[in-house]
Amino acid sequence: MRKIFKMTQEEMDDIIAINKANPKMPVVLLFGKYNLNETLENNINSYWEGMGKKYGFDSLTVEPSDESKLHFTAEPTSIEEKTESQ
Repeated sequence: MRKIFKMTQEEMDDIIAINKANPKMPVVLLFGKYNLNETLENNINSYWEGMGKKYGFDSLTVEPSDESKLHFTAEPTSIEEKTESQ
């Protein structure tokens, strides 16, 4: 069952900055990811993966929500999955 999540404005700003970044330039993500050779798609996916671990959702299931630009829906991870991944 999908759940609504809300990111912070800072997290939204990070996502916008990653999207604007030149893929060949270094990108420092909130969760400490840093790689000169990563593509824009990989950097965004890594950021969502970190948010999924932080908030407890499967980053591959994220979809926009009509509530606001900060809200999105995703499939929550079970407590067992979250514990195993930490």
